[in-house]
Amino acid sequence: MRTNKGITQSAYNAFRRSKNLPQADVFNISKQEADIYHNNDWKPGQCDKMVLPLAVVQFDTAVNFGVGDAVQFLQDALGVAADGAIGPQTLAAFQTNNTKALPLYR
Repeated sequence: MRTNKGITQSAYNAFRRSKNLPQADVFNISKQEADIYHNNDWKPGQCDKMVLPLAVVQFDTAVNFGVGDAVQFLQDALGVAADGAIGPQTLAAFQTNNTKALPLYR
């Protein structure tokens, strides 16, 4: 599969469709467009609020499964209702467990 700057051709196609832009080769992706993962997965997945090892796992999961599923996996690890949305209950549980030792499997 073609990639450039960590962006796959399929992710780039989806991004361009979402912006009503014509398809283009991922090899020609602009620096601004290369922020796809940051804007679509890192920020919505709340990765910037996590310790680095957990942030990387959350980000990778968001890229591969979608942000909602990544949040559900995190919620399951935190022992809160897994609804895929980061709300007050998830944030409260997360604040006390934002460590490298957060259990990823229960």
